[in-house]
Amino acid sequence: LPIELLHFDAKLKNNKVVCEWSTATEINTDYFIIERTVDGFYFDEVGFIKAAGNSFETINYEFEDLSPLNGISYYRLKQYDLNGQNEAFGLVEVSHNIQEVELIQHPGYIQIYFPNDNSTVLTVYDIRGSIIKRARVSNYYELPTNSLETGVYFIVLTGRTNMYSKMIGV
Repeated sequence: LPIELLHFDAKLKNNKVVCEWSTATEINTDYFIIERTVDGFYFDEVGFIKAAGNSFETINYEFEDLSPLNGISYYRLKQYDLNGQNEAFGLVEVSHNIQEVELIQHPGYIQIYFPNDNSTVLTVYDIRGSIIKRARVSNYYELPTNSLETGVYFIVLTGRTNMYSKMIGV
């Protein structure tokens, strides 16, 4: 492998998300890209850090996302080699100013409570990014889960002023 990653973490500190990672070795590495997503399928590039190239010592890296999304988002690290090949690491959940959204799982359904944000749209994605359900909602919704296959889903609530996402297992 071109790098030996020791850890990757993302945490909210003083209204910014700080991404930290360490490598034990790097061979022909070019750079790192930090990506962010709310649904686990569509990723936005939020940062770029030049890599050491070649190293056999522990190197610590840090990137600050000064404009984190409101709600829950997920961060991952992508490493690029000098030849253009890349590898992705981790999906780390970060919560920023989450506003009274509550998910309660019951057998057969999930209760979703959230503040009314005028024209809130609820979208449920499967792990492949396919839309399973889309509905315009006010401040409460019951999501039936009986017909869902066992797996991981992303619930995304998009309002006029806020966005919230949560990864759930069914």
